[in-house]
Amino acid sequence: MQKAQANLHRRLQATGYLGQCFVSRGMNDLADRTLQNAIKEKVAFDAEKKELIYALAGVLEKMGKAEEAIEQYKLIYEVDIATKAWGRRWRSITRAVIKSQ
Repeated sequence: MQKAQANLHRRLQATGYLGQCFVSRGMNDLADRTLQNAIKEKVAFDAEKKELIYALAGVLEKMGKAEEAIEQYKLIYEVDIATKAWGRRWRSITRAVIKSQ
């Protein structure tokens, strides 16, 4: 995946997949950074960008950064309320944050 990032036509896709690889290996700090870089590069807010944001939100949850994860889910909600099961996920995280306060 790292070598594929050199291909300008596949760079963004490869970066997203690399982030997912880091997630699967439990390297959440690297996944966080990699996914954020991919999101910054993606100008259009299309299905690919939503997937990257959704993946980042999941990583942030795993890292115990619930409030940051909520902000990522909100970005998706602002554009597409029907995306995946974000509503259930967002409500679940919001309840957890409220309980911890």
